[in-house]
Amino acid sequence: MPKWKIHNKWAKIFGISEYVSNYVNEMIDFPKEFANKHPEYGEFLENLGISSDVIIRRFDGHDEGRRRKFTLSTQLEFLSRLSDEYVFAYFLHHVLDYLERCYLLNNPLDRIYKKLYDPRYDFHLKIVLNFVERHWDEIICDIKNQY
Repeated sequence: MPKWKIHNKWAKIFGISEYVSNYVNEMIDFPKEFANKHPEYGEFLENLGISSDVIIRRFDGHDEGRRRKFTLSTQLEFLSRLSDEYVFAYFLHHVLDYLERCYLLNNPLDRIYKKLYDPRYDFHLKIVLNFVERHWDEIICDIKNQY
């Protein structure tokens, strides 16, 4: 997955603050540490009726939101209560992660759209995908040259 330096660079160009970008980066890449550092997230999950054993199983893995729609949906709901900026950062992070693995495939943005689609946040996802499409060459160059 792209380094946070790449995530933060493109978040800044998108208009997302470094604080928000790192907040979302941590939630996605280090969910257990994130939950310990941000008790409001655990409280949010508990208020939804999600028990601690479910939290451990479904919210503990790196990039879990890309593997489980349940996690994607729940994390988006939490972030949307903070602001749209967090939702944009969430989608941008996942799109950049997906691109590292699939940019050579046909129609990678269509594939990513299907993977990340949530009807409540379709507007946000489309804006992020349009941004990525406009900056395609530069983003792919950064992804390829980061190592």
